[in-house]
Amino acid sequence: MTTTPKARRIAYRKQARADLCRPGFWLFAASLYGITFVSVALLTFAGSVVAYLFHSSADAFGEPLPTAFWWANLIEVFFLIAITVLYVWGGISGIPFRPSHKDEHDQA
Repeated sequence: MTTTPKARRIAYRKQARADLCRPGFWLFAASLYGITFVSVALLTFAGSVVAYLFHSSADAFGEPLPTAFWWANLIEVFFLIAITVLYVWGGISGIPFRPSHKDEHDQA
């Protein structure tokens, strides 16, 4: 079963649209934001504690919460831009699209 690149791109966009409507995608995006925020805040706080213990300047690390918000927003924006580019671009045309459901051409 061969399909044209245009048909594969249309099928890819249809599948991407369906995937964007699933709550799992948005749960992944929210967890990516949360994990990034918590890890950066903890690492910044730990760096400030270590700097305080060794009587070093803690100004190099900045405040934990604004730094964590900045990095979490940056990572989330990169993720959403990449998803948007893949959606608009339509995927790689050389890779055949495989739907998750079986049709009459699939073997049992």
